[in-house]
Amino acid sequence: MKHLNELAIGDRAGIIAVNAGGGRAPRLLALGLLPGVTVEVAGVAPFGDPLTVKVRGRPVSLRRADAALVTVEQL
Repeated sequence: MKHLNELAIGDRAGIIAVNAGGGRAPRLLALGLLPGVTVEVAGVAPFGDPLTVKVRGRPVSLRRADAALVTVEQL
């Protein structure tokens, strides 16, 4: 299993779990990062943070630290 922050641009993956605590979990879930949803890495900022993923066809920017909390299975 991988984490969302380990994927390269163009990679697609299915979300398995969001392993966040505190206030991060509700924010990630509200952005659409739910188990069973397919995401695609659309881009990475020049210095590597943040990264942009497509969730249900919409772009979402995430800090790399937050993306590391999302467990995925690469498709």
